[in-house]
Amino acid sequence: ARLAEPRAREAVAATRLDVAQAFLCVAEECLSPDEEDEESGTKATVPDIAGAKAAYEAALKHLAAAADDDRCALWFKYRAGRDLARLETGAAATNLAGTAKAALAALVAQAGTPRIGKWLKETKAQRAKENAKRVAMGVQPL
Repeated sequence: ARLAEPRAREAVAATRLDVAQAFLCVAEECLSPDEEDEESGTKATVPDIAGAKAAYEAALKHLAAAADDDRCALWFKYRAGRDLARLETGAAATNLAGTAKAALAALVAQAGTPRIGKWLKETKAQRAKENAKRVAMGVQPL
C-alpha cells in the first residue's frame, strides 16, 4: 500500500495539470473565435470574455491544490493569472496579477540559478527607471 501512495499522488498531480491545461486551451479558444460552427454554419465574431474568465478561474481552482515545487503547475498558475488579470479591472486585476507574478517568481527561484535571479532583479529595476522617465515625459510606460 505504501508503494501505491506516491504513484497515486503523481497520477493526481498529472491529472490536475491536464485539466488545467485543458481549461487554458478553452479560454484561448473563447478569446479567438475564428472558426465556423459546424452545426449552425455561422462564424463567431465576438470573443466570449465571460467564457474565457470562467475557464481561467477553473484552471486556477484546479491548480490551487498543486504542490509548491511543481514547476508545470507554477507556470500554468502564472499564465492563467496573468491572462485573467488582463480581462479583469480594478482591484481584482491587481490581485490576480500579483498572484501570477508570485507564481512566476517561485518558478524562477526553483528553476533558475542565483545569477538568473540577479539578472531579473536588475532588469526589473532598469525597466522601472525607464518607465518613470517615460511617465515624466508624458509617454505611455512599457
